Amino acid sequence: MESTNRVLVKLRPQVALRAAGPQINLRPLYDTAVPTISFGAADAPAWYMAEMADGGDAPWDAAHARVSDQLGVSESDVLFAEPDLPQSYPDANERNPGRQPFALDGNCTANSQKNDFGRVMGPDEFAWHLGDSHSQLASARDSVQFSDPRTRIAHIDTGYDKNHHARPERILEDLERNFVNGNNQPNSAQDPDRRHLFDNSGHGTGTSGILAGRQIPEAGGKYLGGAPQADILPIRIADSVVLFFTSAFAKAIQYAVQQNCDVVSISMGGLPSGAWNDAVNAAYEAGVCIVAASGDCFAGLPTHNVVYPAHYHRTIAACGVMADGRP
Repeated sequence: MESTNRVLVKLRPQVALRAAGPQINLRPLYDTAVPTISFGAADAPAWYMAEMADGGDAPWDAAHARVSDQLGVSESDVLFAEPDLPQSYPDANERNPGRQPFALDGNCTANSQKNDFGRVMGPDEFAWHLGDSHSQLASARDSVQFSDPRTRIAHIDTGYDKNHHARPERILEDLERNFVNGNNQPNSAQDPDRRHLFDNSGHGTGTSGILAGRQIPEAGGKYLGGAPQADILPIRIADSVVLFFTSAFAKAIQYAVQQNCDVVSISMGGLPSGAWNDAVNAAYEAGVCIVAASGDCFAGLPTHNVVYPAHYHRTIAACGVMADGRP
């Protein structure tokens, strides 16, 4: 597991120039400045990643215990500090490793949907979720003719399988990014498909297929995805949906804004974060629509709890039901 002794620190302008002694590795969280529509953008506070030399404290203790002293700055210069937490998003496939992981096989076969629960659908209808008796996505996409410049959707997940037969047609491979720490392949969002016990390889492939999947035989030669003619920008932030770091998602949102995405789609979530607050606000002010998984189904039961970033008022929380009405 990655070190949890990293701390995200929001500092006043110019403070970082004199901060950090030799015992701390301090670097900007983002490669480029976060876009803003506020006046005085050059004087805006900025987020940094600080790697503390002493790893004895618990993550929140390390973030709160004398951060300013360790950085060598005044307490008033530190506007916010939080640990770079490993976030945990409940996922059925991760909790039950005996189940077949979602979209694991590059040439997976389709199982016919049952037609015994009062829904208007054919007995062997694949991709039932697109129909008029469910999401109406098929009718919606048929009524919209995409043309250049196209809607650009950032897909933030575990990556994707470029050889999967249901992958989106319009993937922006030259712009895809990887923010998994230590992966050493920043320009590739490919899913490494490790397939260990608690692995969730294929999660990003599956969600990108639902988002913009191409024409497949199982769907009668029709498009699997809800928006197949949109441009898709894959951004990889984790090997698994149940373990991704706070910093990775913040970087992904900032990169989506930088690349002029219109929409962000993320099927992951976790605890609130100051860095996430600022990243979501910056995206909202830039006109980006963020749609995030609500995470309000735990162990097969619905709850009233919604995870972040879906819980933010400036995002759209998305949940779903099975064809038979189960969560």
